[in-house]
Amino acid sequence: AFWELSSDRQSGFGIGPIPYTSIMMYCRDWDMDDDMTVTFRALIRKMDAHFIKWNVAKEKISKGKK
Repeated sequence: AFWELSSDRQSGFGIGPIPYTSIMMYCRDWDMDDDMTVTFRALIRKMDAHFIKWNVAKEKISKGKK
């Protein structure tokens, strides 16, 4: 699910977070109830935060090598 939702993120001047609307649409598509949606959204946000942090660090390292 994380990788599927990652394709909806904005890019340009840097990597952006997965949009709320994309997460909620995914939950509706999979018929998640309210409790599942809250948990799923929290997990995706947590994973996304780590992914963005990793990506920023990777970019800094990459720019430092040039």
